[in-house]
Formats: sequence, structure tokens, C-alpha cells
Amino acid sequence: MCNWSATTKVAESVHINLSVMEIEVVEYAAKQARDAGYRDESTAAMIEQALQKGGDKVSVFPTPVRYDEGTASTELVYNLSKTTGKYYLNAIDMSVMKNDGTVMKYAFKIDQNNKWTQKMAYNTLMGRAVYRMVKPKEKEEYGAWFQFNREKLEKREYDLLQYHPNYGFKLEEVVKKYDLENTKTEKGFEDLIKDLKRGNQQEVKFILDGKVVPGFIEAAPSWKSVNTYDHEKVMFPEGHVLSGHYKGNHHAKTTEVKEGPSQKEVVAQVDKQAMNSPAQKKTSSRRKNTDEEGNKLPSSRKKGNKV
Repeated sequence: MCNWSATTKVAESVHINLSVMEIEVVEYAAKQARDAGYRDESTAAMIEQALQKGGDKVSVFPTPVRYDEGTASTELVYNLSKTTGKYYLNAIDMSVMKNDGTVMKYAFKIDQNNKWTQKMAYNTLMGRAVYRMVKPKEKEEYGAWFQFNREKLEKREYDLLQYHPNYGFKLEEVVKKYDLENTKTEKGFEDLIKDLKRGNQQEVKFILDGKVVPGFIEAAPSWKSVNTYDHEKVMFPEGHVLSGHYKGNHHAKTTEVKEGPSQKEVVAQVDKQAMNSPAQKKTSSRRKNTDEEGNKLPSSRKKGNKV
């Protein structure tokens, strides 16, 4: 069994019947899995067993993970380098059985300049956007948002789009427009941004007309905005939250705010929700060609770039 706490060569006695060189190969492969979010000891043991069998290509199948929306099963695909003699993690091939029985499947390619994690892969398959660092060959590293075309994803067609920094989506600026109990402190704001960049549909508390309205929020780079939901994960009507006023909602729960800072003045226009629900298709069609300020977008900036 691999010692997960080790980041360098471990004692040979930890691995039965393995040479020092073989231990280094196993530990290197195990570290790659750990960095990708597969940290349980059972995965480490599977990696060691698989590598002892050898071969140019090795697959490892970690224990499936249960999430709110379904169960994720993964095949970790390793390829042997003829140059170094080490195994490199080249893909996270993930399949998610959703609660409604729908199966979503995609192989996320990995190399030294293109990283994915277990949770990022899952969130992307659920249709949400994730923020990742990318380093093209002989070019500078940059951060970009990745999201499947949601209309195609509903048909189980996997068209992964990339939103380059030049696209102009600035998550921090968008989140600051909302009066959230979670962001009253600097640490709370930073933690929320990190969670949203991982692709999480994050639980928050909206402050609307002196009331705490629990709900959820997620990044929506295609609209240069965020999607907002009530506590049952039903999307709020357009402008419901960003207006700063509680308009009432048949799903929303509220509690009075007893103390704390007063509600900040919100001067931005209504937020641009990602229109994927049938109830909002009419609104979506009117604004799909405009940016946050209502200006018409050129076609190259409307959909993101294919990966």
C-alpha cells in the first residue's frame, strides 16, 4: 500500500517485493492521483497492484463517489513513458449516473500543462463551469473558464468550451453586486470565490429587504454573470436577487436579519441568468446576443471557444 503522506521516495519496507526504483514509480503514480483528488488508501493500493502487472497502458478504477446529483465512477488512465520508465496520468475518464438514471460520460485529458481534478470533472459533467489554469506549449500560463455547451449537454453531446480571459468575465466583480451574508468578511468572500471556481453550486444566504433568503449560486461565464437559486435549487426569476428587494417566491424561505451590516445599495442592472429552464426560454432568446450591459456581442464571444 502506498504511503499517501510521502512526497518523495519511501522506505522499501512499505511495499512488499518491490525494488527501490519500482517504489519510486508507484509513489509518483499515486501522487498524481492524489493531486487529482483521489486520496483514499484503496486507490493507492489499486495503483500499486495495477503497476506491478505492467504494460504500456494501465487503468485504475477508484471507489465510486456519491454526490447530491448522482454517483461518479472513474477510470484513471496511465501511460508508460519509454524515456523515464514512469507512468503518467493521462486521463480522468468519468461516468456519472444521475439520480434520474441519466448517464453522463467524458474523458478529461491530462498532461503537465492541462490539469483536472475529480470534483472539477464531476461539476463540468453536471453542466457547471470550472476555472482552470492552462499553459499552452511555449506560451504563458493563463486562467480560463471551461463549460460544456449546455443545450448540447442535455442531448448528451459533449462540446467543451473555453472562455479566455479576453472574454471579459470577472467573477469577483459580479459577486460583489450581490448582498450576501457569506461575503461580509474578506475570508468569506475569498472562500466563496474559490468554491465557485471549482464549479460548485454553492450554498449562500442572500440579504433582501432585511430578510435572509437561503439559496445557491454558481458561475455563469457565458453570460458574464452568476446563476441564482432558492433553497430547493429552483432558479430565481430574472432580476429577483440582484434588484436587492425581496419580491416573494413560492419556494423561498426567509428569516429576519437581527443584526449586522445594512443592505448595500445595488446599482447594477439585473443579472444575466443562464437560461436553461423551460420557464425562461423566452427571456433567454431576447438576451442571448447581448453582454451584461445589453450591448450586442459578436458571434465569436457569444459561445466561447471550443477546446
